[in-house]
Amino acid sequence: MGDGMVFWRSLAFAAALVLVACGFDFKIDADAVAASDKAYAQLVRGEAKALLASLPSEYQTPDQEAVVSALRAMIPEGQAEEAKLVGFNRTTSLAGQQIGLTVIYDYGNRHVAFTSTWRRIKDSEAWALFGFNLSLPTSQLIAAPSLAPAAAPPIKTAEPKPAPA
Repeated sequence: MGDGMVFWRSLAFAAALVLVACGFDFKIDADAVAASDKAYAQLVRGEAKALLASLPSEYQTPDQEAVVSALRAMIPEGQAEEAKLVGFNRTTSLAGQQIGLTVIYDYGNRHVAFTSTWRRIKDSEAWALFGFNLSLPTSQLIAAPSLAPAAAPPIKTAEPKPAPA
């Protein structure tokens, strides 16, 4: 075995050790999901002050209450038939962790996508809301497979010319 192969195997082994030593975690954090559910419930109930109180202080302004009220108006009345976690990402640094969650709530004829970002300082156990967004995806967008290859190329390609004889 050459020196190059030993180097690459050693590098791969070291990278695996770093991941294990850092406690690299691929699991979805249940506490962050519960916090996201609570924040969405506050939004649905129109509890703007409670929701804003969990955000960083720069977002706790009177005009933000109007923004939260406008977002609330986008949510259909009634109970969601289903809530599905469709997006999750985690970033870890020396300062702590950040998690992004996207949950789609199905109201039958309409869908609401609630995306929230949560931060946890290294020594803290609680997730703190850092920001959120609300959007209304269409049923067609939700049903579309996002990673599936296209059935046909978008443009017709030219046929290759036969090689000269």
